[in-house]
Amino acid sequence: MFEISISISHETLSVLSALSANLENVALAIDSSLRIHHQAVMAEASKAQLQQTAEITAFAQPPQQYPQPQYQPPSPPVAPFPQQQQLNPVPVAPPPAFTQDQLAVAGASLMDAGKQQELLALLARFQANSIMSIPKEAYGAFAMELRQLGARI
Repeated sequence: MFEISISISHETLSVLSALSANLENVALAIDSSLRIHHQAVMAEASKAQLQQTAEITAFAQPPQQYPQPQYQPPSPPVAPFPQQQQLNPVPVAPPPAFTQDQLAVAGASLMDAGKQQELLALLARFQANSIMSIPKEAYGAFAMELRQLGARI
């Protein structure tokens, strides 16, 4: 028989001991992790089986019975609404009639306010050189334009 002797220093022995302990801890951690994973898989499978059982149970129940509608005879016809009396339309006041003097006073107030160019542009839109050349039927529209420029009329 042969005998082999190996000499190991104290330092190497401590390192090998620590390595052995670490390997044992890693093996325990892997084992613990596998057990936890196995428990989670089993719980999920159990949950799926319960859900499938519930679906089968719900499917197997008889259909719900709904009450049959009762026949009701038609109601008698409703009398037509009486015709409403024709209301007289409310009289509407005609638009105010403006005079050439009112237009001239309003135009002068715009001139005093420094709006000469705006007033001249307004006269040009009405194809007039002055307020005197505006036709009487356009006085109302011209007065509204003067108001938009700021005149009180």
